[in-house]
Amino acid sequence: MAEHLHEGVCRGGPLDGQPGQSRFPKGFLLVDRPADRCWIYEWTGSEFQVRDPQPMPVDTAKRWRAAEEATYDVVAAPWAGE
Repeated sequence: MAEHLHEGVCRGGPLDGQPGQSRFPKGFLLVDRPADRCWIYEWTGSEFQVRDPQPMPVDTAKRWRAAEEATYDVVAAPWAGE
């Protein structure tokens, strides 16, 4: 289980400049299921850096691995479902 909450500004991708948080040490997976896309934001120790600014399809191996490792939080995109 997560030890503490990591909080910082997101750099790159759709959350650039916005605050982010993760309960897990590596960062979080931002998921926009209606649009079938996701991004991995990695915790640098002070902020979250997007791994690749281009979205991945939700059903990629990277997405499943990140979600299953219990080292990345999974976060719904704030605009999803609008």
